[in-house]
Amino acid sequence: QSVVNIIYKRIAWLHDENGIEIYDFQGNLLTVRAYKYENEELPYWNCSEEQLKQLIDAHDIITFDIFDTLLSI
Repeated sequence: QSVVNIIYKRIAWLHDENGIEIYDFQGNLLTVRAYKYENEELPYWNCSEEQLKQLIDAHDIITFDIFDTLLSI
């Protein structure tokens, strides 16, 4: 349930461009109005690529949490 809104935001274009209705795993019809990512207002979501590079360059060590994350190459 915690990632439904994230996934929906990524595939909402299917509805917008093709009229495909999108449902969650419980069978509830999803809409843009109902699913706004709770943490959208956090500063790092609105960081430009250049700002991100500057933040990375300012540190000697960068770590990433990839628990439960699908990685593909």
